[in-house]
Amino acid sequence: MIARNNWLAITNAAQQELFKQVRIIAETASTNRARWLAAADAFRMPYFDVGLGAKAGELPDFFTSPHIQVTGPNGVPNVIPNPLFQYDFQPVFRQDFTDKVGQFFNRVDLLLI
Repeated sequence: MIARNNWLAITNAAQQELFKQVRIIAETASTNRARWLAAADAFRMPYFDVGLGAKAGELPDFFTSPHIQVTGPNGVPNVIPNPLFQYDFQPVFRQDFTDKVGQFFNRVDLLLI
């Protein structure tokens, strides 16, 4: 149960940081700023319940496409590697995260020792 609680704490902290970063990016928009801020406020993490089987329908394209087109806050569309298809973790450094998130790395390290 302790490991599950730690996982939930780490997941919650990661989600909070993701929502914070979405808002920061929206605030840099040079075009349609109000639209970007509204989108940031409405942002939700994608979820597809594979446990539903055929009842869930087909897996959405944004999960199966290796690349996806996104429009950045400058209004320019770009094709990028789709992080919902595959995400390659870069080296992680504690100093790259806020203090709150960095604390969880210490906890994870302790669990792995």
